[in-house]
Amino acid sequence: MRHPAVIASSIATVAGTAPGRTMLTYGAGVTAVRLMGRSPATVARLADAVTLTRELLRGRRWRGRAPRDGPN
Repeated sequence: MRHPAVIASSIATVAGTAPGRTMLTYGAGVTAVRLMGRSPATVARLADAVTLTRELLRGRRWRGRAPRDGPN
């Protein structure tokens, strides 16, 4: 439901507070997005989000545009 850039920033903040004790997991968000009237993320979108988040956490700059309605 959030863009990978937002997730990367958030988890980096948490990891800075609790080094070595932080884990990020992703899910398709089936219940949450269906309650909002949307479809869950596809496997391809989930894979893209994980890849982008990893790259951002490794220091890659992202210069894309955020989708108007989020990554799903």
